[in-house]
Amino acid sequence: MDFETEYAYKGDTSLAYQVFGNASEDLIIVPGIISHVEYFHEIDGYSDFINLLTKYYRVIVFDKRGNGLSERIHHAPTLAERMEDIEIIVDAASAKNPTLIGFSEGASLIVMYAAMNPEKVKNIILIGGFAKGISDDSTGLFFPDSPLVLNLKETITSTWGSGMFGAITLPVGQKPSDRQLKIFAKLERLSNSPMGMVKLCEINFGLDITKYLKSVQCPTLVFHCKHDALVPVEAGKYLAKNIPGAEYVELENVGHNFFLNDTELALEKIFSFTKIDHHHDETHIERVLATVLFNDIVDSTKNQVKLGDRKWKYFTEKINVETMDYVTKHRGQFIKSTGDGILATFNSPSSAIQCAFKINNYVNDLPGVNLSLRSGLHMGEIEILGDDISGISVNLAARIQAAAESDEILVSSMLENLVFGSSIAFEPKGQFKFKGFEKEFSVSRVLKV
Repeated sequence: MDFETEYAYKGDTSLAYQVFGNASEDLIIVPGIISHVEYFHEIDGYSDFINLLTKYYRVIVFDKRGNGLSERIHHAPTLAERMEDIEIIVDAASAKNPTLIGFSEGASLIVMYAAMNPEKVKNIILIGGFAKGISDDSTGLFFPDSPLVLNLKETITSTWGSGMFGAITLPVGQKPSDRQLKIFAKLERLSNSPMGMVKLCEINFGLDITKYLKSVQCPTLVFHCKHDALVPVEAGKYLAKNIPGAEYVELENVGHNFFLNDTELALEKIFSFTKIDHHHDETHIERVLATVLFNDIVDSTKNQVKLGDRKWKYFTEKINVETMDYVTKHRGQFIKSTGDGILATFNSPSSAIQCAFKINNYVNDLPGVNLSLRSGLHMGEIEILGDDISGISVNLAARIQAAAESDEILVSSMLENLVFGSSIAFEPKGQFKFKGFEKEFSVSRVLKV
């Protein structure tokens, strides 16, 4: 499987990440305590799992700080820092209302992220997750008297890099082959140093996200292996029981990482849960030519903090209602809200640009608040998927929108050419090489309509 590793930056922090596919739906995978975005592809089943997901999602994978190819740090990362890692990747990859998949400790992190950022997450899928690092019952990762807890440093330093930690992710009773053991051993060494692993384990021992569980508002799917040798199955049941409306799926004869053995069953459940019909005959997918508009509020997180949750909700709901009205008046179709923005389509390129211009002006003129939008448009063939849309043209419109600055409306050269001779004025913005696309695109800024 071909891949390209990129880096996302914030301050002195650099995070390695990869993006696969061009679908309009974004999916971010948050790894567990061991990760290496490049060497992961050596593990049986991993690349196949990613490849199958890319048929319906733009898949984003990354190494958290302190792991793999990401920034090495001299301290154990706090929960706040690891939460920030998700936000950094969301911004760098321009992810829109993504579905989040979390493996092991990654499951704990996406629960917290979804609880604290309900408007930014579409669904969460927890795989081999846990709410507590140490618990007196089997709902935690370890018992207080676990040998690893009592002798953490000695255990890790004497076995790290041998592949034994990775071997625990296999189904109970399955011994790793010599090849698997070598892969696990190298993955451990590439993921972290022995003392780095000790620090991460200490953080996980103190992990307790129980207070966040009831605050999760998005649809939640919990996977857990019945005979998971690393995280007890009761830990998964506890998550499902305490997250409102969570769906629980117990897997048989697979290990901590199901893609090692049964990717197909898990994908069936994932696609069903996220309402994707992967059995649909692609020859019958309706394809139409349309102008796609994405917009979002600039610095949405900062503005939400400044305004407070109640005012933020009031203004974003007000903007959504008015936006839907503008789209309808310009003979467009409102597809969905992305939390802090919208996705809409139009038959007429000029109507789409005029609508974007009107929405920008409306948001700028809102009394009692200082908000602005950035918008992106492209025209091309899209796929109709029920009430949603997909396709490369949708993804390109999203990438163009992400390149816009405050109050800017950016369009592709194709769209600009289609309205040549109208009253709409443009100026060149530049040539852009967007993530996931091989060619460069010429983009222009709308000056007036």
